[in-house]
Amino acid sequence: MSLHPDISPSLFITIRIDLESEQHCSRSDIALQGAHPTDRQKTAVVYQQNTLQCKVDAWKQVQLLYTPAAQFVSSRMETISIPDNPEDIKPFLPSLLTADSISCSPYLLTIKWELQITQAGDALDKIRQSL
Repeated sequence: MSLHPDISPSLFITIRIDLESEQHCSRSDIALQGAHPTDRQKTAVVYQQNTLQCKVDAWKQVQLLYTPAAQFVSSRMETISIPDNPEDIKPFLPSLLTADSISCSPYLLTIKWELQITQAGDALDKIRQSL
């Protein structure tokens, strides 16, 4: 059952997993800059952060459809501390919304689990190929 005309539940989860990967890459790029980054490096990081922020904002709009409880949890977390950078924004995937007071579709949990198994298999295949 798709709640968005262009984004199925599995694509919803896949996009968020990809965003987590981009957040990790962004944190790594910032850490690799060193103490005295060049103007070009600073510009590249700002561009990367702006792009990532747009993707996170778009994902949050779709997230309202599939996991409305995530908006509640996210707003509670943001009142405690607002992340300064898009790479620090918490994902609030369905698996993180399994507390007794917060409901999430078991279907979304199953999709996320299956996608993570597939990703693990792909990572193992890449390791085997490099050996």
